[in-house]
Amino acid sequence: RWDMAKQKCLNSFMETGNETYTVGYNKDASLFCTGGLDRKLRVYDDETCKLVTEPGVPELGMESHGNRISAVMWSKVDPNILISG
Repeated sequence: RWDMAKQKCLNSFMETGNETYTVGYNKDASLFCTGGLDRKLRVYDDETCKLVTEPGVPELGMESHGNRISAVMWSKVDPNILISG
């Protein structure tokens, strides 16, 4: 996170074993989702940077994307929907 007014880094974040290509925040900025080279989505708590969940639908064979993830965002209509590609 970056404080624009103070021009200061508030914290940094790295996913071990993944090249993170995209980050998207939910509407109230309490959660962020990452996507990248390892083809998995991960949702983190913004305050603690702790993993909340790894979205996927294993019973449908969709535990990860078929290729790297280059974009992720939360739906503006439903806060329970993540859009990625």
